[in-house]
Amino acid sequence: NISAGSDLTSLVPRFINIRRGGYIAAIVGYCILPWKLLASSNGFVSYLSAYSVFLSSIAGVMVRLKVHFARSYYLLFLIHRFTRLQSLRSQSSPFLF
Repeated sequence: NISAGSDLTSLVPRFINIRRGGYIAAIVGYCILPWKLLASSNGFVSYLSAYSVFLSSIAGVMVRLKVHFARSYYLLFLIHRFTRLQSLRSQSSPFLF
C-alpha cells in the first residue's frame, strides 16, 4: 500500500501525499473486487489475458526506449572518442598516429 501511495504522490504531489495515495489505492483495490476475479477460473483467465495485453504495450515501449537510449549513448561515446583522438593528434607529433 505504501508503494501505491508513493506512486500516486508522484502524479499530483500538490494534492496527494503518501497517506492519501495509500487510501486511494486501498479504495480502488476494494472496488475492483479481487475475490470475484478468483471465484471462477474463467474470470481469472480473462483477467490475466487483459492484464497481459496491457503489460505488453508497456513492455514494447520500454524495450524501444532502451534500444534508443543505448544507441544514442553509444553514438555520444563514439563522438567523444573521435574528438578526443583528434585533439590528441593535433597536440602530438604526426608520426605517433
